[in-house]
Amino acid sequence: MTEIEFKTRELERLLSEGRITLEQYLDARTRIGNSTASQTVRKHSPSKETVVHAETVQPHGKGSKKFYSKVVLGLILCSIILIGGLFAWGYLNSAHAESLTIEGYSVKLFTSGAVLFELKNSGSADVRISCVTMNGCLNQSLEGWNQGWNGTVFLQPGSRGTLYVYVPCYFYVLNSSMPSLSPSPTQAELENLYSYMESFNCTFTFVTNTQHEYNCTVPGLASVIIPAAWMGSLTYTFMATEQLQITNLAFVPGTIMVTLDNTGTTQVTIVEVWVNNVMQTSTNPPLAISVPANSATQLSITMTVIAGYQYEVKLVSSKGNTFVGTGTAPT
Repeated sequence: MTEIEFKTRELERLLSEGRITLEQYLDARTRIGNSTASQTVRKHSPSKETVVHAETVQPHGKGSKKFYSKVVLGLILCSIILIGGLFAWGYLNSAHAESLTIEGYSVKLFTSGAVLFELKNSGSADVRISCVTMNGCLNQSLEGWNQGWNGTVFLQPGSRGTLYVYVPCYFYVLNSSMPSLSPSPTQAELENLYSYMESFNCTFTFVTNTQHEYNCTVPGLASVIIPAAWMGSLTYTFMATEQLQITNLAFVPGTIMVTLDNTGTTQVTIVEVWVNNVMQTSTNPPLAISVPANSATQLSITMTVIAGYQYEVKLVSSKGNTFVGTGTAPT
């Protein structure tokens, strides 16, 4: 009698004597059957070495390698896409956060041949100036001029700086756009030429390394970029016709009101305002201010006014002429 037969009869005896329930009997018979099947499989299974060899040569092994390769390739592609996305996001976010404010400018043609632009980084990203143009023309060395611009070219968020733009680089651009003169120009031709130059707006464009553009227009600049020698001796006579007078200074708390009267035959453009030898930049209207020929206007200077104190107001035109007026603040 085998072990399986013995266990089976013993279970039947226990069931007949009521020592186990039918459910227990069936559960025990199931366990005996499973044990028998497991022994049969082990008996007929190939050796471990055979199984390993069979797995090595079966097509299933090749399929596993292929699946593994696809997973690795997918992970690499996902990493590349993720890294590229992060770089793109960083670049676009930085460009979006960029903001450059041109707070003002001063014309220094007779001292340095440049326009000084006061810049402020009003954004949250670094700003770097990559090129400067005027009316679309790139500011670079032309016909022997070896300076285009320098000064502040990099600004961190919240910082300020000055960029020097050397305008002689634009001489040939302006020269080509000016009205032609006869060999012996008349006063009327000269006046027409200067009127044209006074109305010729010079728009400076500052391009950053993110290709953002920030513009600032300087009116009346063409009339002083063109050297006086280019116009001949008659030019000097015409340039002297700038006739601007300060006819009145009125003092109110925090403000000096200046009345200007242009009695000449050409427009006068004020580019600088000085009070007691200190340059003032807070004016209304903002600089530069153009006063047409045979007309008057008012200019207010925002500053601290002390009662009984004497003030000298000096105005500088785009042609370099100065106009001075004095007054005493009332007590």
